[in-house]
Amino acid sequence: MSQLPTLDVVLSWPTPDYENPRDVLDPLVWGVDITLIVLTTIFIVCRFYSRIIIIRNALGMDDWTMLMAYVCAVATAILHIVELDVGVGRHLYDVKLEWVPTIAKMAVATQVLFGPTSALTKISVCLTYLRIFPSRTNSRFNYVCIVLLIATGLAWALPPIFQCWPIKDAWDYFKVDRKCMNLEPFSIAMTAVNAFTDCLVFLWPVHYLWKVKLSLNKRVGLILSFSLGVIVCIVSIVRIGYIVKYFDTWDVTHIGTIIYVITDVETGLGIICGCLPGIRPAMRKCFPGLVHSTDNRSGALNSRRHTDLTYGGPLSSHQSHRAGYRDIHVTRDVEMKASPAPVKTRTLGNISDDESQEWVFRTDIQTDIRTDIRGPHGHVS
Repeated sequence: MSQLPTLDVVLSWPTPDYENPRDVLDPLVWGVDITLIVLTTIFIVCRFYSRIIIIRNALGMDDWTMLMAYVCAVATAILHIVELDVGVGRHLYDVKLEWVPTIAKMAVATQVLFGPTSALTKISVCLTYLRIFPSRTNSRFNYVCIVLLIATGLAWALPPIFQCWPIKDAWDYFKVDRKCMNLEPFSIAMTAVNAFTDCLVFLWPVHYLWKVKLSLNKRVGLILSFSLGVIVCIVSIVRIGYIVKYFDTWDVTHIGTIIYVITDVETGLGIICGCLPGIRPAMRKCFPGLVHSTDNRSGALNSRRHTDLTYGGPLSSHQSHRAGYRDIHVTRDVEMKASPAPVKTRTLGNISDDESQEWVFRTDIQTDIRTDIRGPHGHVS
């Protein structure tokens, strides 16, 4: 637990000023949280507008999961703003004693909300990957990640609730014989696990997209669009340092507020990055000139044919069907999504379906390009 101020520290405090506290973080909290609420709302609205209006009834589990994460993130941000009225954002010496129980209750609520918010965001991203990338390796990876994220989400939410027994001891700081667990090792460990899963989930598609047989500009653009999640990873790692500092200081209301802001940035950016693949149709509708110019600079091709880039020569639709390909559509109006493919097909001679899958990328000017992902034993997968 955080350090209690010693008598010497208390005696060194300046005279409390409850009306005009010194060095408050209120402007930081207001600025960051309001900005994130506005941005995440815009991205969620664009995502659902794209899926419901433009693509028409294309909503999936990833969209609803992201919506739940958004609701939790907005609730957390609003909670942090409300907490400013009871002393959060101030140095401890400018906080009234009667505010402490309320601050502690809201701190528990924040801790409980963060785990599910972060987990739901990354689960939504994993579900999006399942829609985009049809390989078995990707499916297995993302299902394992989803199970891990459910476990970590619950692990984040439950201990803060039951950190003390009875539960009300968590905010009854003035009780003499409080029976509470030490949350420091748990919080540091879970924050590290959260940073690891951030990097795992948000950077997963890079190795797939780098192998896509598209022009270098388009390939780099795709990788960058998915790799913006690296910002989330960096923020999550920074939060580890402040968690350690929090448990080593008596000024918990001030340091804790910085952690709140970092947490809000992490969850907000996670939602924004998770929505990026789904908002392209809305972006094209709202900013057609910008999207078209970006497409033109990316080196897109202008034909409508199936092309075998590995073996050379065009593929007929009959050959494509017999090969058991899956289409990944990258269009101006629809973000990447995998279309159904025949099951249990043999794609290359005696190679089993478990070992091999071949992909078709339909570019945003409706060109079909087959791209191969190397699997075990050097086979195409």
